[in-house]
This record gives sequence, C-alpha cells and structure tokens, in this order.
Amino acid sequence: MSRLPRPPSIDDEQEEAPAPQNIGSAIEAPAPPPNEDEDEEAPSTLAEDNEAPPPFCIGDRVCCYRGRPGWCLGVVSLVDEPLEDPLGHPTDGVIPYVVMLDGTQKLVSVPADDEECIVPEMCWPDSFAASEDGPLPPRVGPSRHALRFAVGDHVVCLVAAGTWRKLRWAAGVVAEQWAQCGAWGAEEAAAYRICVIDSGYSVLAYRDDHSLVRDPKLQHEGPCTREGRERFQRKRGLEGDGWETVDQQTRRVRTAVAPPAPSPARAVHGEDDGDWALELLCGDCCDPCDGSTT
Repeated sequence: MSRLPRPPSIDDEQEEAPAPQNIGSAIEAPAPPPNEDEDEEAPSTLAEDNEAPPPFCIGDRVCCYRGRPGWCLGVVSLVDEPLEDPLGHPTDGVIPYVVMLDGTQKLVSVPADDEECIVPEMCWPDSFAASEDGPLPPRVGPSRHALRFAVGDHVVCLVAAGTWRKLRWAAGVVAEQWAQCGAWGAEEAAAYRICVIDSGYSVLAYRDDHSLVRDPKLQHEGPCTREGRERFQRKRGLEGDGWETVDQQTRRVRTAVAPPAPSPARAVHGEDDGDWALELLCGDCCDPCDGSTT
C-alpha cells in the first residue's frame, strides 16, 4: 500500500512538502519546551497524536486509497456495513465505510478506519497532488466559471494539522486560479493554488467550496471541528451584543435570533436520552427551521 507522506506543518519553515514515500503513518511529536525544573517531567504530546481519529459520517467528503488507481475522492454512503461471507457463513465482521466515488456511481469499500485507507477531503499539498497516487481533481472543461476569490486575495484554507485525520483552518493567499500540476489532463484543474502563510508551502483546493476555502473575515484560524465545516453558522456579532447567521459560501451575514436554551420539551421523540432535536439554518431565513417546506 502506498502511504501518505507526513503532512507539512508550521515547523517546516518555508520548506516544500516532502514527496510521497513509504515512511509509515507515524508522526513525530514536536519536542516539548525546555523545562527549567529538571525534577518535573515535561508534558508529552504523544497521547494526542495516538488518539483514535474521529469516525466519518454518511455524507462526509473523503479521500480513500484504492491500490493501483491511488487516492480517489468521494462521499461516504454507508458506515459499519456488515461483511458478507461469500459462502454464506455467519460473520461478525463489518466494513467501516462504503464510499461513492466522484463522477461515477461506483461504490468502493474501505477496509480499515485509519489514515492509510481514508482521510477527510482538504486542501492538498502540491507534492502529494502531483504524485503518482495523488487524487485527481474534478474535470472542469474549457468553460470555467468565475471563482469567489481572486489572485492575491487573503483566504483561510483547510489543511492537515499534524496528522491527516486532524484539520485546521490556516491563513493563506491565493496564488493561482484553475491551477494544474503533475500529469493532470487539460480538463483537470484545481480551483485554487494557495500559499499557506505560516509555513510557506502551497496547497491545492480542488473545489471552490466553503468547506475548503473561506473568507478570513468570517472564519478564524485554528482547529477545525465537524460543526466548524457547516455552511450556515450562527455566532455572536463583532460587537458581542447580538447574533448573526453566516453563509460561508456566499459570504452573506444576516441578523439572527439568539439560540434558545435547551429544554426537556425539545428532546427527540420525548425520550430523556440527552439527544436534542437538530436545528437547521436554511439559506432563505435567519431563524432556525426544521428543514420542511411550506
């Protein structure tokens, strides 16, 4: 199996991302700061790096390894699918994920829930995208639509944070639109090539989508959570005295009502199991809605 290189990080200090090679999945932990008290043990960061990665959910965009074709982009369609024995014998095994590949109706199984087999979609380092096993971008054809950000614009892009299963929002500058690299075809191009400011390496955002590239006025740098990748977000205004609904794709901001405090009356199906009804923020209003149409 072709393995991912170590993700570039802030510590690389203007160095280009390393070319893919079989170096294993281990990620070296950064050295702890010098401790003036020799008797006090320095805190270790290995525990954080060895934590189990968060599982993917149905609908998550991912990149999975398929052997000879290399890494391919797609959407998680099934999770924990029972493994069927060819002879019909009972089995307790499960397939962690089944992914539908982009541009096809083909479903592929992911044999293990680790970064050797599946990682979240992100902005890919140039060297990985150009490698033999790197994922191909979508076909865009000769007529390419206008993009949200121009060359020279400051943006915030989604990149790996130490491991391929942890993500962070990093500040960057758009260096090129509809960028190509490696042996890509004439109709294959990434929406943006972005220079990451804090480390100097460049990444490719294959799609002009809020889940990959955002306006720095609406998205702060830092760790990215699942909730942080949602398109519609409700947050306090700059003055701290009101609430706003932010559409990260169109970059429109609207006044919103304050979120209600949780109450037992809003429990799912009336069950006291700690799960609350999901609030959806639609693109046409400022108030929470239940996703139904009227």
